Amino acid sequence: MSSGQDRASESGQGEASVERLTAALKSLRDQPRDAATTTVRAWGAAKVPALVAVLRRADNSTRSLASWALSLIGESAVPALLPLLNAEEEAVRFYAALALGRIADLQSLEPFIGLLDDESAWVRTTVSENLANFADPCAVDALFKALEDPFWEVRYNAIYGLRERREKRAVPALLALLKDTTSEVRAAAADALGDLGDSQVLPALQWLADHDTTETYEGNSVKISAELAIKKIVRRQEG
Repeated sequence: MSSGQDRASESGQGEASVERLTAALKSLRDQPRDAATTTVRAWGAAKVPALVAVLRRADNSTRSLASWALSLIGESAVPALLPLLNAEEEAVRFYAALALGRIADLQSLEPFIGLLDDESAWVRTTVSENLANFADPCAVDALFKALEDPFWEVRYNAIYGLRERREKRAVPALLALLKDTTSEVRAAAADALGDLGDSQVLPALQWLADHDTTETYEGNSVKISAELAIKKIVRRQEG
């Protein structure tokens, strides 16, 4: 379906319908999380077109709610979300990608991975954050690609994605990232090596512990990350 047809379909929802759904979404903020989740799941696939219309048109706060709702509705929302990955507006691509990454249905994997080439670092960041949700080897390959992204948060998320997938093939790349220009990435690489590495990575971690006194934006010490990683590896060796 073309983007013009998409918009025509959405206009069929009617402004009043979209406005009512927008109000309903905002009211979810006042509900306990479990109750809000139950409400959205009860909406089901019937609300997908209107939620997509909200995601196209609303402010980013409401888009975030629509994205969350679409992710809860799940697989039936995927066909309607896929065209939004090509939207002109950065925020639309971001919130569509966020929903698809949470759903992690394999029919969306190829275009989802394609967003690693998106011009927006914001979009690429949410892709790298959610790739590990996809149960497919292609997602792991994409995480390796994301380790080379020029934006540090993409590299950071890719490190933790590979750590989550227990991907020991990442060890050489993680060792290289101990020399990254961004302290958050160096600390994340050390954390991941603590889970994935063996005695061969200890000298590099020890060098980081001895020489890197910088802190991340959250106030965590790269040095402490390296020291904790060393302790994890040593404990594993000692059985």
